[in-house]
Amino acid sequence: ESMLNYFLHTKEEVFFYAVRNRLQMSTANIKERRLLISQQKARQSEAKSQAENLRATMTLGIKALQQIKQYRIEMKIEQANNDLTRRVSLTKMQSQSMMTKRRKESGSQTPSNSSGKKSGGSGNKKVAFANGLKGESQEPMAQSLLEESASSDSGAEVENLASQTHDEDETISMKDDGYIALVLKVLASICDGQHFGLQNYLREQPDNIKSFNIVAEVSQFINVAYSNINGDTIDLLIQLFSTVNEFCA
Repeated sequence: ESMLNYFLHTKEEVFFYAVRNRLQMSTANIKERRLLISQQKARQSEAKSQAENLRATMTLGIKALQQIKQYRIEMKIEQANNDLTRRVSLTKMQSQSMMTKRRKESGSQTPSNSSGKKSGGSGNKKVAFANGLKGESQEPMAQSLLEESASSDSGAEVENLASQTHDEDETISMKDDGYIALVLKVLASICDGQHFGLQNYLREQPDNIKSFNIVAEVSQFINVAYSNINGDTIDLLIQLFSTVNEFCA
């Protein structure tokens, strides 16, 4: 009763203006924080998509490099095989020419020179044995080149590069700025005695030049705060509904 008399006799407008202004400021802060949260999620989503695109591009680049290495290896192997084939063909031609020459010489000499044929045969065996060694020496070289191309550690570098593109987590949430909860407690304390005249005076101040509907302002604040309930805002929302309960009691 004494508080109602104070408001009626002093025509206090600053109090109701400050309460209304504080509720509107808190509403604007909540909307701004929600916008920041949405922008943060958009940045994180964009960074994730960029990292995935980068990983895909690096994977394609690695595959292309591997194909180029494989092509070079195959070209080296083919060139080595061609060189080997030419050497074998040249050796066979030389051996055939030597055998033909020795056969012609054997027609004019005695049969005792038949040992020369055996030595010629042994010469052919040495040539074949040398060619065999030459052919076998190409396989370990090709295998080592293939193993070198397969043992590529570019995948780990791609993962590290992709992980660096992600932004650090930000802790943006709707929190009490330190005043709105106090304002709600004051409003709840005003109506704690279930004084009908004081409750109506919070809805309308007919004796003032400008009237503020504090109950309507609190109801609008509920519409903004109710859609975001978490561990940071639960205390504020409890106080908010307690204040509304005192308005209606």
